Amino acid sequence: LVKCRVNVGLKVLAQNFKRFARYMLERAKKAIPKMEGGSVPILVQ
Repeated sequence: LVKCRVNVGLKVLAQNFKRFARYMLERAKKAIPKMEGGSVPILVQ
């Protein structure tokens, strides 16, 4: 039961992190267009 709960928690965390990363990416693109090329590949991986 504990492992299942941990796995579910990690999945939720991963989804939230992806959403947060996308949100930050959009903000970064608008704020610093020059850094777009360098920052996108790092966050995608």
